[in-house]
This record gives sequence, C-alpha cells and structure tokens, in this order.
Amino acid sequence: MSVSSSIQQLSGGFASLLAGFIVAENPDGSLQNFEMLGYVVNGASVITLVMMAIIHRLVPEAENKAREAS
Repeated sequence: MSVSSSIQQLSGGFASLLAGFIVAENPDGSLQNFEMLGYVVNGASVITLVMMAIIHRLVPEAENKAREAS
C-alpha cells in the first residue's frame, strides 16, 4: 500500500513539474501556453484509457489460466 501511495505521489510531483515547464506567466499576469497544457492532459488521459483497456483484457486471461492449472 505504501509503494502504491509513493508512486502516486511521485506521479503527481512529476505532473506538476511538467506543467510548470509548459505554462509561463506573461508580464501582464496572463498565462502563456495554458491551452497546450490542456492538450497534454487530454493526451495523457487517452493513453491511460488505452493502457487500462489492455490491462483489463489481460487480467481475466491470467486468472482463467491460473484456475485451469489448479
């Protein structure tokens, strides 16, 4: 459980660091490249959904093989 929490915290920190490199503040106080950050987040979400679908298909197959073996 602590390993999972550590990975989540590390991922959150990395995401904040990446967002800090993408977004900048203009001299007038407005944000620059904020829309680019939205595209990065959407892309990461799509990649995550694809990975979850692949894992979801693989896990039941592994469980069925384990049941058949025993």
